[in-house]
Amino acid sequence: MDLKKYFDCLCENEDMDVGLIRSYTYQILDALLFCHCRRIIHRDLK
Repeated sequence: MDLKKYFDCLCENEDMDVGLIRSYTYQILDALLFCHCRRIIHRDLK
């Protein structure tokens, strides 16, 4: 499930699952590390 679909399903007073937060955070940081190691910067991605 992607983040947009997850947020659409969440009720207003419901908290996100901690494991899912960790998973999303890991994936984002892993992607940043991938770009950093290959000397890709933000303007290259636009």
